[in-house]
Amino acid sequence: MKNNTNVKNKVFNFVAGAFLFLSGNIFSQTYNLPNTGSNTITTCSGNIYDNGGSTGNYVNNTNGFTVINPSTAGNMVRLSGSISTESGWDFVYIYNGAGTSGTLLYSGSGSATIPIITSTSGPLTVRFTSDASIVSSGFNFAIQCVATVPSYAVPSTGSNTITTCSGNLFDNGGSAGNYVNNSNGYTVINPSTAVMLSDLQEVLPLKRDMITYIYIMEPELLVHYFIQDPVAQQFQSLHLPQGR
Repeated sequence: MKNNTNVKNKVFNFVAGAFLFLSGNIFSQTYNLPNTGSNTITTCSGNIYDNGGSTGNYVNNTNGFTVINPSTAGNMVRLSGSISTESGWDFVYIYNGAGTSGTLLYSGSGSATIPIITSTSGPLTVRFTSDASIVSSGFNFAIQCVATVPSYAVPSTGSNTITTCSGNLFDNGGSAGNYVNNSNGYTVINPSTAVMLSDLQEVLPLKRDMITYIYIMEPELLVHYFIQDPVAQQFQSLHLPQGR
């Protein structure tokens, strides 16, 4: 009689592998924005969609939002993905923090891949609005959590140097204050790994006028904040993306 041990083992391994594959798809979390009003989810994984879900189109006259809280205490929620909406009429908004009163980190319409958006306070809020006609597939964002994002500040005078490939760079007012008058300082940003930093992403509106300037100079990325404004303005922020 032949020994069927190897055959049984192969069958068992195949079945086990199939179960793991199926269970991974079955139990992958998906979340939908409400048509109107709001909801709250707490997670560090899965995908969030418009009210049409993963396979359908969103509906007309939508105005709802979802607050995404991190399921890991102390972490920051991060979103990445793409949008496909009626260009110029249906919009996706992403806010820092819980609710739509936080800082607007992203707004978009049409077809686009969004930049990687990371909260600086823990949660992120995704809002979607649509008009009375023409719908599309909406958006699909992957949800992740990351450890606390480091923050840095350009000095009011003189210079400083930081070594990093991620984080948030603020003016001398820091993350919550206003910058001071008569500022003229700069920060040199060196990569923390053997890659080149590039593409500083502006995540808050920057005041640009005749007497307020921001200079970004290569090759090492030097940020020079020069202000001679008699009235102090709201704080500004530059996001340092992952080096590549």
